Amino acid sequence: MKLAVAFSEQAFELENSLDLTEQQHMRRFRFEYLQSQYLFAHCFKRRALSYYCLSYLAHEWHFKHSSAGKPFVANILSKDEKLAFNLSHSGTSVVLALVHSNHDMAVGVDIERYRSIDDIDSMIDMVCHPQEQKVLEGLTNKEQGFYTLWTAKEALLKAHGSGLINDLNHLNCKQSLLCVPAYSIEWMGKKYNL
Repeated sequence: MKLAVAFSEQAFELENSLDLTEQQHMRRFRFEYLQSQYLFAHCFKRRALSYYCLSYLAHEWHFKHSSAGKPFVANILSKDEKLAFNLSHSGTSVVLALVHSNHDMAVGVDIERYRSIDDIDSMIDMVCHPQEQKVLEGLTNKEQGFYTLWTAKEALLKAHGSGLINDLNHLNCKQSLLCVPAYSIEWMGKKYNL
């Protein structure tokens, strides 16, 4: 198994390798800066997949989506070759995580551009598990702690394939606040490593 994480804090020149579906999706964005961010993120995804997997050129990757909307590679790599990836972008930053293996694997990743949250306490009440709330109360910077929890939860849910759910406060990622470098968590009958 090979795990790779590709990250860029700022866009750089990439050839446009989007397929027709991605181009149509990009054009739905009302503002040009959002179109540019989408273009870079998805061309970056294609370039990174080609760099780490060497199976296809950037423009040759084909993607489909699960019923929950999670994208996956539609190209047939080989009988024993599996590839899972996940993309996140926020502001000008983009991150792609991918797992190349001979087993079925899932991966999720999230980044968030830090910005102040006006009513942090009501966000914490709405999103955080009671045990997470208890840890947050003891932190000097509750917003930073909130973002740590938010990105952990979103990455886990993206790996699961469900995307954001209404009951985020049922998901307990408090260990992310305790500076635990890696830990396992059970969610919806599956084990995930954060």
